[in-house]
Amino acid sequence: MIDSMITKKRVRQIVELLQVERQKILQGPLTDLTPLVEKREKLIATLVANADALSKTDLELIKFEATQNQRLLDASIAGVREARSEINAQRRASQSMGTYTSDGQRMEVRGGVDLSDRRA
Repeated sequence: MIDSMITKKRVRQIVELLQVERQKILQGPLTDLTPLVEKREKLIATLVANADALSKTDLELIKFEATQNQRLLDASIAGVREARSEINAQRRASQSMGTYTSDGQRMEVRGGVDLSDRRA
């Protein structure tokens, strides 16, 4: 009975912590996740020690919350990769320029000239 009550309390704490993590993922900065993850890992370790008291509903609830957070993190990582790719494309575009010769042949102008926009 007491094990069940303690387990329910720990499940509730983990779910609440996962919800706080989700807010940090959405609002940032992501560096704020580190202490939350450490705390969550400790709670999960104590929960695993009393795994017999866990119900299927408890596990499903934790899994649901964790899966939502993982999807947000995956989307965030994909966004960072896409942004990096776009920045690299812009950098390449600023280092060369395509033009055409007088006879209509495409010519790539490269060199030490920085073609990126500058503001005064």
